[in-house]
Amino acid sequence: MSGQFKDFDAAWAEQQDEPIKVKIRDKEYDLPSSVSAAFMLEVTKISSRKGSEDNLTTADMGVLLNALFGKVVIEDWLEQGISLPQLNDILSYVLEIYGLTGGGADPKATSKVDSIEKPVKDK
Repeated sequence: MSGQFKDFDAAWAEQQDEPIKVKIRDKEYDLPSSVSAAFMLEVTKISSRKGSEDNLTTADMGVLLNALFGKVVIEDWLEQGISLPQLNDILSYVLEIYGLTGGGADPKATSKVDSIEKPVKDK
């Protein structure tokens, strides 16, 4: 053993910024202040199979929203009758706050994804 020790949990706890709070269907949700690895991996998968001019499909939106909020939350919204334009609004906002649309930028989100544009309805 070299005697070196790095406590990543403590270091990350010190770096934590305030979560991003959103209210949807009368419930408040906390999103991480920086884009999550799970979300970014999904963005990368989607952008790698799309051209730079392609918009997100409804299926892409579902994958990304599930990565952000979890399947149970999305299913709850669907049961409550959330519309496709409303889901589009949520995802567009999140992409913007994480700096993935060329708009606002999260300084901790170091990877811009130029091929992901604001979501739109399927063609």
